[in-house]
Amino acid sequence: MNIDYTWLMSLVKELKNCLKAKMAAETKIWELKNTVKEKIENEIRKIDLMMEPLPFKQRKNASEDINAVDNIAHGTFRLNEVDSSASKHVFNTRENDGEIWVHIGDYHATQNERCALEDQNWIESPVVDVFGQMLILKQKNPDGIISRHYFPTYFGEKIVSGSIKVIQDLECYHSEKNLHYNLTRCELLFIPICRKRHWFLYVINLKGQRLQIMDSMRQENSPCPMITPKIVDTCERILTSLSKGRIHSISKWILDRPQLPSQTNEYDCSVFMLKFMECWNGKLTENFSQDDIVFIRKKIQEDLMIFSESMRKRKLK
Repeated sequence: MNIDYTWLMSLVKELKNCLKAKMAAETKIWELKNTVKEKIENEIRKIDLMMEPLPFKQRKNASEDINAVDNIAHGTFRLNEVDSSASKHVFNTRENDGEIWVHIGDYHATQNERCALEDQNWIESPVVDVFGQMLILKQKNPDGIISRHYFPTYFGEKIVSGSIKVIQDLECYHSEKNLHYNLTRCELLFIPICRKRHWFLYVINLKGQRLQIMDSMRQENSPCPMITPKIVDTCERILTSLSKGRIHSISKWILDRPQLPSQTNEYDCSVFMLKFMECWNGKLTENFSQDDIVFIRKKIQEDLMIFSESMRKRKLK
């Protein structure tokens, strides 16, 4: 009996291809299911966070605030012991608005500044500073590598004011001795700027050799043309000094203004900027819009108080 092995091998090959296609299709279906599930959970979380019983100012006492926070559902889970403790600490001290709300690293924000995170309020420098400090500390690991550095607001203020005579005036913000890491080894340096009550962000992209301006409101009379040369000159001198004379020619880099989500009012610029700080790695890693800002404001409050509380408990151990 003669067997056509060519035909048999062809059949086996075809069956293998069918099996591969089936596995690829199943993998794709699984990925789509997870994506849909994640999006649904995120939407549920937004709804839960936005559905507070009453605005803060209408509640009778702080205990109502405590109960409101403890009842916030996060997708399929609720606040754990650390979260709940942090929430109670925040709202129990609300009666004294000048009292410290969160303390992260060398920076702190008060209850007054926390209230600015509520809807339709303009956020001040201390909130930006503690948020940037939190983003730095979240990166810390045993090897000491920090890929994204966030300067405090005072750094940009000093540059913009023109009061910097020598870079030593800013040494406390850039020296390796103070930071415990060298800025030249970072990939991105973030410099928050506020001009005429509008927040925007400069990013020194060391890895991509670009200077990026991140602004949620592209203004016709933007202050950037006046500020950019000061930022470039100061950062060139700082990075050159940290590189032991190796010149960083930021002035020759590409000046980039990426397409970004934009605000539709006059008071959410700082919230957009904080989100850019969190989600920018050379491109935006998370899509959001003006519709998400109420949720983002609440999420920033939550992240700061939980991180501050976890640091406090770590110090007590």
